[in-house]
Amino acid sequence: MAGNEKKKRGALKLVSGLLILGVAVGFALIKRSCAIASVDCQAEESAVLCRVSLTTLNDDPTRVCWQVQVQCKNGSTAKAPRCLVTRRGQDDPVDVVPISALKPKGGCDAPSAASAGEITTKKLSL
Repeated sequence: MAGNEKKKRGALKLVSGLLILGVAVGFALIKRSCAIASVDCQAEESAVLCRVSLTTLNDDPTRVCWQVQVQCKNGSTAKAPRCLVTRRGQDDPVDVVPISALKPKGGCDAPSAASAGEITTKKLSL
């Protein structure tokens, strides 16, 4: 009976060790790849300002992309794809989107409201 008890304890230690190793590896993978970004866009007189906030567990640079959507004073709507690179600990960068970057070209006289959609993040390797 003592031999079986020893084998059970040995198996339990092995399983516990593998579980701890799995949790450590899982956390390392999450830390490496997890990044959440938010983009707040504000309409100004002749441009749209988009402030990007990044939450991540590591210091790797991260490319943040989004679609800026604009309501114009003349009633039209316009949009433009935007991207920038930022990293944890950096001040929240601001992207200035000039009216000339909006599509359709010439359709927007001046921005009256703006928002960001389709936000994506991608870790960049060093």
